[in-house]
Order: sequence, then C-alpha cells, then structure tokens
Amino acid sequence: MTTHSEMNWEELWKTTMNPSAGGIVQIKANNWEELKEVFEIQMGNDPDKRKIFLETFEILPEDIDN
Repeated sequence: MTTHSEMNWEELWKTTMNPSAGGIVQIKANNWEELKEVFEIQMGNDPDKRKIFLETFEILPEDIDN
C-alpha cells in the first residue's frame, strides 16, 4: 500500500518522468493570495499536501483552454 508521501514508479512515470506527459501551461490569477497558497503547496516541502492537492484538483489536458 502506498502512503501519501510515497510515489510508486508507475505514478512517477505517468506524472513526471514521461516526456510526452509534460507541458507548460500559462496560469492567470485574480487572487494573488490564493495563487501564493497554491504555489507554496506545489513547490513546498510537504509531499503529503502536494499529493492530496493533485489528487483533489486533477486537471486533464482536455480541460485546458488553448
């Protein structure tokens, strides 16, 4: 069983290591405090918080406006 602080190799390949899975997305924000909070979750030192965030707010490529 995987805990929130662990990531198995299949998850790592699907989300991070696979070059075809990555991309750059421009983000626009009206609420800078909210943006700062999200940035701190994504770039911070708490992997549990980050994984919960990613699982909760999954964004699929087809959901992104071009």
